[in-house]
Amino acid sequence: MSTSSLMQNPMAQAHRLRAARERRQNLCSGYPLDRYPDFLAKVIEDVNRIVQSPVPLAAQSVLGFMSATAQGAFDVLISPDLAPKPVSLFLLAGAASGDRKTTTDNLVNAPLHAYDRQQQKEYDENMAEYKSSMAVWKIEEKVAAKKLRKLFEEGKDTAEYEKVYKAIQDSEPVKPERQQMIFGDTTFRGMTEILPEHNASVCLLSSEAGYIIKQLKQTIPQLNDSWGGEDIAINRVAGCRIIRSPRTTINWMVQPQYVEDLLLSAKSRARPSGFAARFLFCFPDSLQGYRFKEPGEDKKSDLTALHKLHEIGNRLLKKRLENHERIVLTIQSQYHFDQLYNDIEAELRYDGFFRKFEDAGSKLLENIARMAALFHVFSEAYEQGSTEISVRHINAACSICTWHMKQFMNLYDERAPAIKRAIKLMDWMDEHQYRPEWKKGFSCSRLLNYGPACVNSRAKRDEAIEIIQELYRNEFFFVFSSTNGAARFIYTREQYAALSRGPDTSVVNDK
Repeated sequence: MSTSSLMQNPMAQAHRLRAARERRQNLCSGYPLDRYPDFLAKVIEDVNRIVQSPVPLAAQSVLGFMSATAQGAFDVLISPDLAPKPVSLFLLAGAASGDRKTTTDNLVNAPLHAYDRQQQKEYDENMAEYKSSMAVWKIEEKVAAKKLRKLFEEGKDTAEYEKVYKAIQDSEPVKPERQQMIFGDTTFRGMTEILPEHNASVCLLSSEAGYIIKQLKQTIPQLNDSWGGEDIAINRVAGCRIIRSPRTTINWMVQPQYVEDLLLSAKSRARPSGFAARFLFCFPDSLQGYRFKEPGEDKKSDLTALHKLHEIGNRLLKKRLENHERIVLTIQSQYHFDQLYNDIEAELRYDGFFRKFEDAGSKLLENIARMAALFHVFSEAYEQGSTEISVRHINAACSICTWHMKQFMNLYDERAPAIKRAIKLMDWMDEHQYRPEWKKGFSCSRLLNYGPACVNSRAKRDEAIEIIQELYRNEFFFVFSSTNGAARFIYTREQYAALSRGPDTSVVNDK
């Protein structure tokens, strides 16, 4: 639409663009925002409204915050016969530059950043005190050693002074441990050098994780171990250092090309190693060009839900410092959970829905249990003292994790490139529907010569149209040839509405 037409009817244009935004927002097969329990859906809605980042992106930040703050204090018992599992989540979003990934991260994860700053301040103070105490201790130890040596040389009884010397040895100041939680572009080796050997709880957090992904090839096995809470052994020349039972949240946001480098390149080991199967992916379409505000929206937003999320998160971080034992959450209805297991297992068969995606399918149930545990920790039920995860939270986690499973399937589906071309074609038709040459609908034959580059061949065009008919039937309407049944014309919803009011139909009969 031209600038002049925009000025003639700005409210109509804004309404159309908001409608387009809503469609783009739901291109990921309908993100199940309504399934989030308690106050969590309101948190995601507030972040989306304030930052205007895609809903799945806002949701990932919220889930990552919940995972990072709860993992140090809780585990979840998936089966009575198995050891408890971490509640940690691995999350990765592929979003374009300018989709406000960093702004979303800064808003949702503000308490994590504040926690790290406070821990660094305390560490610096403790280190200064440690260095001072250590300097005094070294002098005392040196003087005592000299005196003990002199007693030996003079042949005198040293029994009493040996006790004094041993007491000095035992009083050696203890070097303080760094309690850093957030690691951005730090290498895996650098991170493990800092981590304490016990009760380590870390969050690999970055809103621009492209650099990290480039460095991942050598550390995927260790990250796989950390997802399961397994010990991590770091072999050095000086000896082996073991991080006992670490808890790791990954919350990465990257530009789409880095996702392809990590997951889809011929040299990638992410899927064969099982690394990709552990992640909850989301690939929301960009909202750039569709982020509008109603005039007069100057009043301060109600952030009650977000503040509640932060308040609970801060309590959990404090609990982590106070208690070294993790609370084990159990499933309230093991029968219901076992039925869910059976349903997922059935879909892994040769004729099942997950037959080509067994790696992620085999991790689906555990991700559901982890997410349900997080929902419980942030619920009123836990505040009242319950450690049993309800069926309601299991079902909510099941819906959300299933959506993420579909994102995994779309990523590795053989039709993924064709689906991307179909989405590009839909966007192009949205933008061109008011141009004079296309105002009465899109002729499929003309699309081949005058349409977007993504459908510059007959095969690509026909494949994209078939996908639009299959997945987005309610957004576009078709006129088919009576001879071969192929689509001849495509109408957007607005064009079809205008057509039903009796427009010139010559374009429909045009050959």
